[in-house]
Amino acid sequence: MFTVDEQLKGKVPFEKLFMALAADKETAREYNKPSYLLKRLAAQQTVIFFADAKEGAFAPIRRGNMVLFLYANGTWVQFAAVTEDKQTSLPIAFHHFEPYLRRTFKGPTAEMRQVVIDGLSGKKAPPPYDPKEPGGFGPELKP
Repeated sequence: MFTVDEQLKGKVPFEKLFMALAADKETAREYNKPSYLLKRLAAQQTVIFFADAKEGAFAPIRRGNMVLFLYANGTWVQFAAVTEDKQTSLPIAFHHFEPYLRRTFKGPTAEMRQVVIDGLSGKKAPPPYDPKEPGGFGPELKP
């Protein structure tokens, strides 16, 4: 479960996001293994969500009407959700890792938060895209 404690842009009607992860499939590529995400998350850890809701969209059920990207210390992950009116919690579904979004940013979560704040205020531009950055994940957390 993720609890929303700060909103950097826009008004989010959700206080909590609930994530259920399926077991890894033997045939899944590394970018589709939920267990890899569990190695990079911990209780009370700060993460950043970027969300795009398609109001009134007829997106396939598999995708839902909201796409979310989670950022945590160099790891990018795509989720999807179906929103309803007046809901205060949101179930989100894991889709896959986005290993090449590291080309946009790959630093600590606290730095990403500051990049977003500075970018939205016009104080400082985000770092440039780095096409040479290899795909991958952020570091695993220590047990």
